[in-house]
Amino acid sequence: MAPHNNMPNELLPHLGAIVVRCLQGAGLPEARSSQVASDVVAAVQDAFGGERHYIPGSQRVAKSDRAIEAGELKRKGLSVREISGRLRCTRNYVYELLLIERKRLSVDHAPNPKPRKKT
Repeated sequence: MAPHNNMPNELLPHLGAIVVRCLQGAGLPEARSSQVASDVVAAVQDAFGGERHYIPGSQRVAKSDRAIEAGELKRKGLSVREISGRLRCTRNYVYELLLIERKRLSVDHAPNPKPRKKT
């Protein structure tokens, strides 16, 4: 399984190994699992070669927490491009996070309504 020139060298071997483990766990013989894994890796190379794709890490962060972090970075003067680099996401996603943070701040700073008198 030689990696495609435009894809990270470490991704495709890991993908192949994951596919082999899954197929063998499902009862497929080793030789057939390896062949299917090679086919999957080749299909990924054909479909995504040369393009950048976000593959999330194993630690998931709540969107609300990322929105707070994006807002803090923006208040420190970082540009959307710089924030996207720091958070390892697209600029469009940064805009979405900043919108969430603006809404959160507007709710947090909204005046508290006076309690109604019970009659």
